Amino acid sequence: VHWVREFQRKVPPAEELRSFEVDWTPITDADDNVSRILVAVRDVTLIKELRARAATHARELDMVGQVLDATLSEFQQFSASAGRALERSRELLEKSPLDDAARGEGFRHLHTLKGNARLLGFGYVTQAVHLAEEPLAAPGASRDPDALRARLLEGVRSVNDAIREYEDVCARKLGQVTPQGRHEAVELRAALARELERLKSGTAREDAISMLERL
Repeated sequence: VHWVREFQRKVPPAEELRSFEVDWTPITDADDNVSRILVAVRDVTLIKELRARAATHARELDMVGQVLDATLSEFQQFSASAGRALERSRELLEKSPLDDAARGEGFRHLHTLKGNARLLGFGYVTQAVHLAEEPLAAPGASRDPDALRARLLEGVRSVNDAIREYEDVCARKLGQVTPQGRHEAVELRAALARELERLKSGTAREDAISMLERL
């Protein structure tokens, strides 16, 4: 017997999509036969949203930690060189026909990028590049050049998206990816230092907590 454990349903009046979990509890009689079933349904929409936010937050903190471990300057250099390598790979993959030389050079660009990402500890980029390389190692990879080209181009886009995610997270969390961000970060830390001194003296501003949260 298949018991439904969760489902989604649009709930009026706003037709908002909600998530529900279902618990089934058999109730037996004196002869130990199931006479009825107690069904409990609970709305877990908020719980799922909180779990998703927590997972996203944990992923972003992991990325920030990886960048700080490698140093921001190393990440910026890696991002710039990776952008050039990915652009070159895209150009090669879009060549018609997609010959062995173009595939080989594109693979070398990706493989070098993966090595650099692994060396610097950028795990999510390493994973994205690994997945992007898989079509080249698959059996019969050269039998359908158009399908292979599409998969490789999608892989290159995924790697680019992974690097852009790191940049976006750093811009929001560290504020140091751009010169403007560096200036804003310096100002914020200076303001924070002032508020910490005021906290110690009991004269902190009302928005001191929100300033802390921005970091």
